[in-house]
Amino acid sequence: MPLLAATPDGLYRTSLPPFDDGDAEQVLPHATRRLRRGPTGGVYAATDAGLYHASGDDDWTDWYDVGLPLDDVQDVLLLGDSLYAAGAPPAVYRCDEPSDEPSDDPSDGGWVECGFDSLPEAESWPTVSYRDEAKVRALAGHPDDPNRIIAGIETGGVVVSDDRGETWRDVSAGLPDESAEATEKSDDVHRLVAVSPDEWLAATGGGVYRTRDAGATWTAVHTGDRPYARSVFVNDGRLYTGVNASPPRWDTPDAAIYVGDVASDDPSLADVGERFAISFASAGPTVLAGCNDGTVLSGPGFDPAGRVPVSEETASAYGVVDLLLLL
Repeated sequence: MPLLAATPDGLYRTSLPPFDDGDAEQVLPHATRRLRRGPTGGVYAATDAGLYHASGDDDWTDWYDVGLPLDDVQDVLLLGDSLYAAGAPPAVYRCDEPSDEPSDDPSDGGWVECGFDSLPEAESWPTVSYRDEAKVRALAGHPDDPNRIIAGIETGGVVVSDDRGETWRDVSAGLPDESAEATEKSDDVHRLVAVSPDEWLAATGGGVYRTRDAGATWTAVHTGDRPYARSVFVNDGRLYTGVNASPPRWDTPDAAIYVGDVASDDPSLADVGERFAISFASAGPTVLAGCNDGTVLSGPGFDPAGRVPVSEETASAYGVVDLLLLL
């Protein structure tokens, strides 16, 4: 029962926690941002070198490039019968007949760009001094409405399409409007979760927010005095989020994990420490958290259960950015 851990230093495979620190094996050398299940049990990996897929037949060691016409891939999502992928420069692509099998011609992958031509805001998406351009950092959708795809822009807010990416509209107006000089920004979107077609959660540089009306209004999920969030996760009716006092780079994080009922905007403090929970995954009722220093924590107490190798630079700004447990 392997665990896949995505880091900027590569994709690693290890056994179900607890595992020894030296057990993690690198199975893909590219910086990996997101892991998602495929239509027939395989896994897609969004990386800085394209979108990769593995069937698992070779113990998750054999990955191939699916031919997405985008190198810097930030997220991938299977919704309905279609596969979506997004990244930088800001773009979303859709494939209506995704395959879990390698092709003799990877460039003929059936990908269609879902452009932002219908979205005037895209021309003025803000960015920060150390980044040349905005990017589509997060994708979400709910199986009850497979035509609706939600995208989070870093930086630029939240946009949504109700026609499988053909047209888009901005739904960020209800997010708190920070000044241009603010360190923490709610339009700096890192992760999205669709609880239902109309209820979404957004982890942002300015906190965790919820909409129950498809983006018409947003409310804050209260996480104390730590406003910076990289991830929000829902499992078995519970909400999980890791927050930190500041954005990167971190000398030593001042971090916390909050857990609560998915319907509540007031989750409880579950863990405080110097490890920032960047990602979450579930093993049935047990939730795992991947941290900035490579540590994998296991709930409900979020005790250390193993460590994935990460460089010092990775630990100061990223860490284990995604986890996927292959049950």
